[in-house]
Amino acid sequence: MADMVAIYMDEIEPIKNVTGIGPSIIFQLITTDMTDHFSKNGGNALGLAGQGPLNLINVDISWSDASDDDRVLAAAQNIVDRSVAVARTKALDHPYLYQNYASYQQDVFAGYGADNLAKLRSISTKYDPQRVWQKLQPGYFKLG
Repeated sequence: MADMVAIYMDEIEPIKNVTGIGPSIIFQLITTDMTDHFSKNGGNALGLAGQGPLNLINVDISWSDASDDDRVLAAAQNIVDRSVAVARTKALDHPYLYQNYASYQQDVFAGYGADNLAKLRSISTKYDPQRVWQKLQPGYFKLG
């Protein structure tokens, strides 16, 4: 975690003068007990069965001036890219992305695994063959 905090601080420094900036970094642990509990009653659609613990990182930055979008979004992406690179060098990376923390640029369903994604799509097709909920739901994480 110390590496991630250092990366975060390094990338936030150049944008700390952005109007209305409100940067934060949040660490959330998913324990092995939690992933075991996820797997009860029919399996674990997230692809986390038997895995853990995992440390999720949420980079949350708010700002008030749209003219700063490119700078802030670039800093946030740099934090993610650099953090993933460090995790990989330590064999600590994991493909799972928590939807509530993910960026529109990330493919959250890829981390669920092909079998789980196929099962979710099958359930979606069974109960929503016209894809009403996929169409009505705003946002960017769709089963496709």
